[in-house]
Amino acid sequence: MKLAGDALYGTFSIADFAVESSPEAQAYATKYKARYKLEPDLYSSWAYDAVKILALAIKNANSTKPVDVKKAIHNIKDYKGVEGTYTFDQNGDGLHGYNIVKNEKGNIVFVKHIDFTPK
Repeated sequence: MKLAGDALYGTFSIADFAVESSPEAQAYATKYKARYKLEPDLYSSWAYDAVKILALAIKNANSTKPVDVKKAIHNIKDYKGVEGTYTFDQNGDGLHGYNIVKNEKGNIVFVKHIDFTPK
């Protein structure tokens, strides 16, 4: 955005994390800003969800053995994270959707979330 400037105004993109996309994302953003005095980004939100899912899997497996944790992760369904709702498939893919955002004069604005079902 710094390099292209106003040439990006009015364009659309996809984003893993968008503050306005869900109550979970909004709550996370509020806590993150209060703690770090920065806007959260996709790297912090991705890591946050990853650690929360790992902790849930360890708790559900009652184990830290990799095979047990892997199985527990694959069994997680409809977990509401800050990047979306996670339902893991046989490949270990959990998120099946993206946020559509628009650049409105340099401000990234959430448009909508699109979920899809993998084939």
